[in-house]
Amino acid sequence: MVCFDDVLKREIYVFDECYHRLCRSCTNNYFLEQINNGNIFSKGSSIGLKCPTQNCNQLLGIHEIRNIVDKKTFERYDTMLRDQALEKIQDIVWCPTKGCSNALIREGKSPMLVCYVCKHTHCNNCKIPWHTNLTCTEYNGILKQKEEKLEKEKTNELAAQVWITLKTKPCPACKTPIEKNGGCNHMTCMKCRYEFCWLCGTKYANNHFSNSKCKQFS
Repeated sequence: MVCFDDVLKREIYVFDECYHRLCRSCTNNYFLEQINNGNIFSKGSSIGLKCPTQNCNQLLGIHEIRNIVDKKTFERYDTMLRDQALEKIQDIVWCPTKGCSNALIREGKSPMLVCYVCKHTHCNNCKIPWHTNLTCTEYNGILKQKEEKLEKEKTNELAAQVWITLKTKPCPACKTPIEKNGGCNHMTCMKCRYEFCWLCGTKYANNHFSNSKCKQFS
């Protein structure tokens, strides 16, 4: 990451914490790579980026990063530091609303959380919108019933589709499924009144069974 090239004195940056000297370009590239990869290091109660010099484990002050990287990258780094610091606080949780991710403080024993940023109310136990007048157990029971009902409906729908495939044929004219309930192969669609042969699907004519290989009864 560090080039070791000869550079002008004004292109050299000296870290306040460890006094290591590196060119600004290499330092900027190092910071960008670490921030993009989310490589935030911790040392005791401190968190941050380490000096890029080999074998140096010194954590750098936030002003060092601000002095090197562009504004947008620094704001992202600052947010990363904030989030990691908040995660160490036991009563901090994150708003589950998509696109919000605001830090929320749990108060008391109630699982209800109100985000002052997106104005949504959530259940911290279920990680879903707040279920008014229902305990988590009651709400999850209702969800389970709905899931079981939906699964049953899917099973019944699949069984109906299989039955239609095995027991019926589509009308050649309107495609309505038709079940053969007798021995005669002369079929009439109850929906569009189209007449056809059950065996070959061709339009029925009075002499169809005498002039074809199809049998009238089967």
